[in-house]
This record gives sequence, structure tokens and C-alpha cells, in this order.
Amino acid sequence: MWVIGPGPSVLKYKDQINQLKGKNIFVYQNVFPSMLSYFDITPTYWTWGDPQASKKGVEYLAKNPLSSLTTLIPNIYLDYLKTQNIKDFAKYYQGGLPHPNTGIPTEAANNRNEWYLYLENLKTIIDNNLCKTDIISTTTLPFLLKTKPLDEVKNIMKPENRFDYKDIIYGTDLYQNSWYMRENKLTFNILPILNYLDVRKVFIIGFDGLWGRFYDKNWKTKGFVGEYKFLDRWVKWQSINGMELYSVTKCAINKHIPYLPFEEALKIDNETNN
Repeated sequence: MWVIGPGPSVLKYKDQINQLKGKNIFVYQNVFPSMLSYFDITPTYWTWGDPQASKKGVEYLAKNPLSSLTTLIPNIYLDYLKTQNIKDFAKYYQGGLPHPNTGIPTEAANNRNEWYLYLENLKTIIDNNLCKTDIISTTTLPFLLKTKPLDEVKNIMKPENRFDYKDIIYGTDLYQNSWYMRENKLTFNILPILNYLDVRKVFIIGFDGLWGRFYDKNWKTKGFVGEYKFLDRWVKWQSINGMELYSVTKCAINKHIPYLPFEEALKIDNETNN
């Protein structure tokens, strides 16, 4: 699986990325549909953590069906689709620091008219099969901490246990008793989903920790994005889940996962899948 992130460095690799047409490509949040304006490829899988960061993608699909795309919809996000209450999302996520905090961890519902339109678009996509959809069973580390004894959560999160848990678990581990805003989305959301998809080789582009996004140069990248917390742990877990992680571009993430030149990764993909 080729994972394309939002980092501005991806624009340097446009020619290489365009070679991925027909490959298995995973993108997250606003990377879709933004990537369609920059590259000559479409993703295979798309998902999100924050509803706010999926509005553009949901609006796009409601108007432009894309049969080749599989949208992975976490079942925990269907709660707010049924009730239209953003609190049904917030119960799975911490709203801010200090821990715990009951604030709303998304801007998605700030404008009620936009919120209801978003829900209508999402329902339209699902009901009319405007793309393939896969409802995936998920939970979050914050929700586990809210609903289970601490010792039980610690046992669930042991590497020998978490990959056999009944749900995909968003979040890697506690961080000084305050996980929120401390973990990169690559480890928090994406790698757990890729494990669910039974992906065993992951080629990563665009998680560079640099200022901005390739589609928004003014975006203020938070410091933790460039710190790659817990990524080293996922590398160690390869012996448990068999998932190999590779960076295929030159950036700071190469300090934490092996670097594999793009052309070599493409050769491996071609030999494996063709």
C-alpha cells in the first residue's frame, strides 16, 4: 500500500507519484479530493478521523461518484449520522488539554447548516453507492480509558493483545497521561487501519513534518506532527503483525523507519502484485 500524506514535500515527487496509477493507494482526510487537482491518480482507499477534515471529500463524492474508491467509514462515526449530534463523535475523542477535557474536538458542527449538509451528503453517498464503502469496527484509546478500568486498558494495549482486539484501536499508547494532540495521525489512525486491511508492506510519502500542506501553504503544522511519536514502536511491532514500514522520499521520517528509494519500492510492488 502506498500512503500519501499531506506534507508539502509530495509536490517534489509529482512525476513519481503519477507512476502509481493503478496501485493500491491510501489517503487520509483532506488529501482527498485535493490530490485530484495535483496528480493524475485516484486513491484506492480514503478515510478520516476528524469530520471537519472530510467535508470536502464527502461533498465531492456526493456530486462526483467514484466507483474505484473505497471509503472506509468507522462505525463510531455512524452514530452522529443517525442522531445528528456531534457529541456522539466527541465521546470517542478528547476535546483538548488538560486531560480529561470535555470540549468538542472538531470544528465540523460550528456551522449548523454546514453540519446538516455534510450529514446529508454522507448519507447520500452511502445510500446511493456513489463509491464503495466499508464500515469498519473501531474504537479509540480515549474511549477505552473512559469506559474501562485502567489496568484492563493497559492489557488491551499490549502489542500481543491489541492486534487481536475486536475493534481497530485508534491511538498507540498513553503519553504522560495526556495523549491528545501528542500523536501523529500516521500512528494514531492510519497504521491501525492498514493492519486491519492486512497490508504487509507500507510505502510512505508526505508525512514529512514540514510547515503547511501541499494543498494549503498557510496551514500551521503542529509540532508533534514532526516528532513521529510511537513510530519506532510500530517498527518493533513488525515481529508481531508482520507489517513493514518504508519511507520512499527523503525527509525527517527516515530517522524512524527504513528509507527505500521510490523506484526500488515500485519494483517491489510490481513484482508482488503483477
